[in-house]
Amino acid sequence: MKSLPIFIFLIISNFSFAQFKLGAGLGYLENGNQFSLQAKTAVGITNELMLGGSYNYYLSSANQYDVNVDAMWRIIDINRTVYIYPFGGLHFIKPNNTRIDIGINLGLFSYFPITEKLELYIEPKYILGSARSFSLSAGVFFF
Repeated sequence: MKSLPIFIFLIISNFSFAQFKLGAGLGYLENGNQFSLQAKTAVGITNELMLGGSYNYYLSSANQYDVNVDAMWRIIDINRTVYIYPFGGLHFIKPNNTRIDIGINLGLFSYFPITEKLELYIEPKYILGSARSFSLSAGVFFF
């Protein structure tokens, strides 16, 4: 129990020095041919590992949304400007007036600079679960 404050301090200090990204974009979900508005965040844990999360609000239905939490591992770094991360994670979707469905995300995440303060991100993925589907998201990270 005495080590808990030390553990919390180490986690907080790690995230305070990590690269944090916040952005917004658009998404497409093949299952139901639906478009969404997306809020996205990512935090670099190490030079190779990044954790990301997103929230999608589907425009075709006022009651449908999804939340994604992914772990990304950088495998390609092109001139330190284009980064490609394969990832896996969890997908939580709330279809209209039904219970939340949990699935697994498998895909690629990539981002590259547009200007000094903006980065474009692209994220194709396949969602495994009871509502299997392909999803494509794109947007910008701003600092």
